[in-house]
Amino acid sequence: MKIQFTETDLKDLEKRGISPETAEQQIDRFDKGFPFLKIADTATIDNGIMKLDPLSVNNAVLRWKRYIEGEGDCLKFVPASGAASRMFKSVHKFVNGDTDIPAPGSEMDELLANLSQLPFYSDLDAACRRMHGEGAEMLSASGRNRDLLRALIAPEGLNCPKDCCCFIHIRSATAHPSKSSLSKPPITPTATVSPVCTSPSLPPMKRCSAMW
Repeated sequence: MKIQFTETDLKDLEKRGISPETAEQQIDRFDKGFPFLKIADTATIDNGIMKLDPLSVNNAVLRWKRYIEGEGDCLKFVPASGAASRMFKSVHKFVNGDTDIPAPGSEMDELLANLSQLPFYSDLDAACRRMHGEGAEMLSASGRNRDLLRALIAPEGLNCPKDCCCFIHIRSATAHPSKSSLSKPPITPTATVSPVCTSPSLPPMKRCSAMW
């Protein structure tokens, strides 16, 4: 079935250098699915994985620092495949547990303390009101932390980590992951030069939400 793009769609595609035919092909791939790849071998160093020597690492770090110190602008953080699901593993465990009180210093303790800083907090607040009749702040104040986080992961709530919440800060705005992919940074670093999301909990994502 031929896709009927609007004038706005066509202008946006033209601005991105994508023809309508190419856009249709890309959408068709998602509709029909992708073929399985044939695995040739295990990826190891010098066989699919390039190991940087100390000089290359240092050059990559300097290149990134020069970019940031100049007119460079970090737009977003893109988790690797499967990373988003792992980030929410602790949330599922807490919600399905038997206590509303997180262990001091735990990932859930950090998450609940910083929840209001996350890009999708307003969406979460609306989901809490829809599911529990009270906002996120009220649920937190009354100690109903599992109900609060249930609104984050439940299908009737935000259904995280699916692509249905404003997961990413792009400058002063928020965006869904699929939309943020269209916001291309002008340059891509040759190597990761600092730890990104070292904890599977969500607050580090807030701190890293302006990464590339």
